[in-house]
Amino acid sequence: MGLASKPDAMVAIDRLRLPSEEQARMEMVHDYFPDHTIEVNDTPTHCQLRLQRSNYGYCEEMGDGLRWLGVAPDDVRDFYVSGTQSFLCLLESWIAYGWSQFLAENSYCPSRLTLIHFDDHTDMMSPKIGLYGADWKDMLTNGVVALSDPETIRRSVLSGAITLGSMMTPLLHQLDIVDVHHVAYGRRRLLRSLDRTTQPDDLLDPGRQRMAIALSCSSVSSGRYIRTPEIGDTIKYIQPGTDVFLHIDMDYFNNRYNGSSEWRDQATRHDQPLARQKQAMQRICDQLVAADLVGRIRHVSVGISPSFYPSEFWQEATTFLLRGLVSSGLPATDLLEYVTDSRRHEA
Repeated sequence: MGLASKPDAMVAIDRLRLPSEEQARMEMVHDYFPDHTIEVNDTPTHCQLRLQRSNYGYCEEMGDGLRWLGVAPDDVRDFYVSGTQSFLCLLESWIAYGWSQFLAENSYCPSRLTLIHFDDHTDMMSPKIGLYGADWKDMLTNGVVALSDPETIRRSVLSGAITLGSMMTPLLHQLDIVDVHHVAYGRRRLLRSLDRTTQPDDLLDPGRQRMAIALSCSSVSSGRYIRTPEIGDTIKYIQPGTDVFLHIDMDYFNNRYNGSSEWRDQATRHDQPLARQKQAMQRICDQLVAADLVGRIRHVSVGISPSFYPSEFWQEATTFLLRGLVSSGLPATDLLEYVTDSRRHEA
């Protein structure tokens, strides 16, 4: 299990870049740093921010789920379990670190990779990683960032430069070609080209080019993005012979998201009962086996996603999923051993 803490980050933003009206100014700051809790101290010339990565613990009572994992409430943001070919975390920002570890420890750099991405979100937003000459740097710490160097990715997760919504972007920039097969419940089918690109920063360092991914209809790209509502729809598009990374965010199965009640407007999509979630998990395992993909899956990552995936399901559903993956021959044994270790619950 990994737990990594870091002092709060301090950032000063020139007030000339911000609206003069206080509410509009705070809205702009919070929109820019959505994964942080923010303490603001205004000076005549700057807006000084103390940033702390959010624990995403405001959706519901998570006590039973945290006790099951052996995690203190203040450690939600930093919890992960790293296996030989697998990775489990609470906050999905850590998935980038799990991939980086695997790439580095195995000197692994395939020319083409398929990423099967079960998630209610795309997770290809722009991280706060800017281009400085030939180097990518964390814009909150000025540290160099490279997916081939896990420590740099760990520091960028800790700073909040890599967030829940941007954790896939460094992987897509690192490898030559990555095909993202995004399985999202209830979403319409979509096929696009995946283009590595940049976008100008609009607040911290205006105009600085940040790492980004664009979806386009171009024929020249660094991969394909295929979104489907069911895994069976996407298997036929997987390139023969390519290695596969399997990523599962538990909010694919149920997403009562972000403390909002809006999920009730689409409860059929967002609030699947446990029995139906288990059916979906079993279907995933069965179809991966039937498609003869198990031997090509090099890495498995699972994110629990507090404040998105309801804590009432954490233990039973996550354990059921991991047992299914292991029984299917997938490399998730390290994760299953962790979540079923009774000694942790007795401690």
